[in-house]
Amino acid sequence: MVKRYYCDFCDCSYPYSDEAFRKHRTGHHHIKRRRAHYDQFKNARERLEDDAKKSKCRRFLSGQECSFGDSCVFSHLTPAGTEALQKLAQERRN
Repeated sequence: MVKRYYCDFCDCSYPYSDEAFRKHRTGHHHIKRRRAHYDQFKNARERLEDDAKKSKCRRFLSGQECSFGDSCVFSHLTPAGTEALQKLAQERRN
């Protein structure tokens, strides 16, 4: 029986080999799931810094639904949401 590696981020298993491990760890699905896992632990200041680096999602801001959701490479923060994060970051700093 072949040993299998289980990935907690992706909730899947695959045969244990160096090639399979490398292929899985560099795959789009794994990277997306890993980023989503660690993003939930970011504080308000870190989320604001990340959001400042991104441009605004035109589809989301025009009122349409963005098909990418949380995995969209563009920012989905509204001006009110940005202001709320700034207040929260300011409160945490004091």
